[in-house]
Amino acid sequence: MTTSKPTGFQRVVGFFTPYRIDIQQGNFVSREMVAQLKEGMQRPEGVTREQVRFVLGTPLLTDVFHADRWDYVFRLKKSSGEVIASRVTAFFKDNRLVNIEGDTLPTEQEYLALIAGGAGK
Repeated sequence: MTTSKPTGFQRVVGFFTPYRIDIQQGNFVSREMVAQLKEGMQRPEGVTREQVRFVLGTPLLTDVFHADRWDYVFRLKKSSGEVIASRVTAFFKDNRLVNIEGDTLPTEQEYLALIAGGAGK
């Protein structure tokens, strides 16, 4: 997860700008979601594409040249100018999840604090 915050000048000018809303794009993936899938990968039957879709949602990016790779991209631009972004990639072989990798992800509790405005203050 990457985060950038507005500079002092941007905060001062922010008092004189119109109201802005938070803009969320993509799939939010939490640390707990990835842990659930990694735990499922340890079972003999593994994790299917449908189970990954159930846990993480429909992938934002699918590539016809890499059919065994799903990319989950997330970006939240807060009205304050702060940007939170993360990326998770799931790799499949024979319709089973074989690897999942990505950024350091927030927990669901941390994400709720971020959207509520409690984080970073």
